[in-house]
Amino acid sequence: QDLDTKGSPGSGTLIQKLFGMEMTLRKQCMCGKETTRGSETMHVALSYPKRRPVNCDDEMSFTQLLQRSVCREQVTQAWCDQCGKYKPHTQSRHISRLPDVILISCM
Repeated sequence: QDLDTKGSPGSGTLIQKLFGMEMTLRKQCMCGKETTRGSETMHVALSYPKRRPVNCDDEMSFTQLLQRSVCREQVTQAWCDQCGKYKPHTQSRHISRLPDVILISCM
């Protein structure tokens, strides 16, 4: 199969099927207005803790590190239609579909 050839409508390319992770992005303004949209990514960049653990009990497993990196929550400035201005929003990502192959950037 040609890598650039689309299959049936909505199925994506072979590369998208193999490496594409479907995500649901959720943004919530401080006023309570919430928006969600679908997204797709082809790789995961690991998000390491800012400081080293003090003892072995505080160490993070690879599974925890991967989950933290994929489903992270952060605060960003974004436009709120309800407020009519840029305000801090809590943004979170959740996995809708895992790919057959996960590309991980460890930098």
